[in-house]
Amino acid sequence: MGAWTAVPAAARTDHVRQLARSLARQIAAPWPERQYSNGRFWDEVGEHSAYGEAVLGYALVDVGVREHDRRLVRTGLKAMRFATDRTSPQHGLTSVFQNMAVGLFYNLAQRRLAHDEQWGRIRPVVQHYIRRQVLVHLRDSNELFSNKLVIEALEVLSFRSSGITSSRSDAIVGPSRDRIYRFAVGFLRSGVPRLFAGDVRRVGGDNTLLLSDRPDDPLAYMGLASGLYARAIERLGADAGGDSRVALRRSAEAAWRLMAPDGDVAWSGRQLEQAWGLAGFAYAARAAETYGGTSAIRARRYDGVARRALERLRDVHVGGRAGIFTVPAQRSEFERSRLAGGEGDGFAPYGGLALMFLDMIADGRARPGQDQAPLRSDDGGASVLGDGQSLYATQRIGDLWMAVRGRNSVTRGDDLRYD
Repeated sequence: MGAWTAVPAAARTDHVRQLARSLARQIAAPWPERQYSNGRFWDEVGEHSAYGEAVLGYALVDVGVREHDRRLVRTGLKAMRFATDRTSPQHGLTSVFQNMAVGLFYNLAQRRLAHDEQWGRIRPVVQHYIRRQVLVHLRDSNELFSNKLVIEALEVLSFRSSGITSSRSDAIVGPSRDRIYRFAVGFLRSGVPRLFAGDVRRVGGDNTLLLSDRPDDPLAYMGLASGLYARAIERLGADAGGDSRVALRRSAEAAWRLMAPDGDVAWSGRQLEQAWGLAGFAYAARAAETYGGTSAIRARRYDGVARRALERLRDVHVGGRAGIFTVPAQRSEFERSRLAGGEGDGFAPYGGLALMFLDMIADGRARPGQDQAPLRSDDGGASVLGDGQSLYATQRIGDLWMAVRGRNSVTRGDDLRYD
């Protein structure tokens, strides 16, 4: 056998993007058979969600366009019609998740389905929906970070890109649309870094940040918030500024230290072990990998986070009647775990969120493959992250990896997920 030689980076496969595309196809495949004639999805987990049809519908259209699958496109368009039509049972049940998905969907459809007859028929319905939406969470008085603030800011960005306007005085696209847009950009560019300025922790020579809902910092929401923040930064481009990219990179650095050897990173707090948390972490790490100032060592770390998260998604979550088990327990104890879910904790909304992040990775430009870097949990040593109510420590000793939370939640003292 000849001497081993390294494979040039340009010749390596982009495993993360390939895996995201494969997982997205598998998750999307069952949904055309799980839709009623009015566009609503049949969902045996949780009660009806205020945003399930919008988020999953948007994600299915994205998969369908990318994979040239007309059936998935039709399914997604029907779901969007249900989500935005004032005459449907969905009318009045809205959320920032739904509005964000509608805005992102509208821009995708205008780019990729401009001559599609089905899209042409529902376009006025979606436009009318966008004209009615108002701000809910994004205010000058926000002093604590919440994932919904990023979601609503991303909603504002996507509505602005649509070119739709309204005469309604309080509408996001109404007469004050320029001021609202500038405020959303300012929040993303400098507001988020400011809210977290006192939460940066130096660990092993690197700055880390738990970019999650304060004050408890549930880790699944760190995946959600950092993933959506990465999408917002991408949409802003040069207008995002350097501080936002630094904050996201510090969050990716924390994820590298929080992730267990099996890829689990949402092991504490509300919505623990949710599939969308993993997918969000993967996309955020993927985005941080490309930012200026990211060293080659850190880029490999972030690629390792994205790859390990998607491998766990593949091994633990993908499969079943809906294409995805939103939590691992559904695979082995479906009936019992189904009863444990709350209102809206369904396959459509939660599977849709996971699929949306996978689409973001799959739609991105292919990159040279990385040599797979070990996680912090693959080697011996300890890390201490966060502070206050959100103090975490992780350590690897031989074959044992463990994670400890420093204290219970002050606001959720009896919640075992914060034990």
